[in-house]
Amino acid sequence: MPPNTSSNSPLNSVPDWPVEDRRAHERYTDHSYLRAFNLADGMLLGEVHDISLGGLQMKLDRTMPRRGTYAVRIDVRMEGDNRSPIHVTARNVWTHPVDLEKATYAGFVFIDLSEQARTQLEAIFAELRG
Repeated sequence: MPPNTSSNSPLNSVPDWPVEDRRAHERYTDHSYLRAFNLADGMLLGEVHDISLGGLQMKLDRTMPRRGTYAVRIDVRMEGDNRSPIHVTARNVWTHPVDLEKATYAGFVFIDLSEQARTQLEAIFAELRG
């Protein structure tokens, strides 16, 4: 699967998140098989929309304060197989409601990405590239 390079997303118009910071890493769009959970309470944060080595964008299942920092478990299911979960620490840097979808999207940057998590993400990206 090719990287997600779309520049026509409504999320690109978020005024307080500089354009040069948004696409610092190559991104890959998932097909709803990555889910993020808050390790503090085990609750689903949302479905991952796209992900990179720098962070992720997701469709939220609940409201979350901006600038909040979360220990996150990313559950991965690819081609019907569950993979080892990925553990990261991420900070919410923007949220944006999308009225047409009646949903809220949020962007998170990874502030702690272990070598193991990096290796797991790189393996996922390689598989998505086919």
